[in-house]
Amino acid sequence: MALPLRTILVDDESLAISRLKRLLDKHRDMVEIVGEASNGAEGLTLIEAERPDLIFFGHRNALAQRLRNALPTDVYADGCLCNGLQPICHSGL
Repeated sequence: MALPLRTILVDDESLAISRLKRLLDKHRDMVEIVGEASNGAEGLTLIEAERPDLIFFGHRNALAQRLRNALPTDVYADGCLCNGLQPICHSGL
């Protein structure tokens, strides 16, 4: 998978998105934020439109539950996932 990873942030708490953006900004060479959503329904629409490589989302929203049900367990990890079959691990992220 090529860098930077096209990334979507989904959370109903704007403060959580702001904090995550600030953290990810330090890793611009690895992560490009291509969209943000404030709920699961918006998130799913954005995911379908953008086809991101990486998604960060709150674990207690409708999107999280739908993804848990729809994705194989080797792709899904609490709070973030990758659309490829191999996990992505970058030290410092």
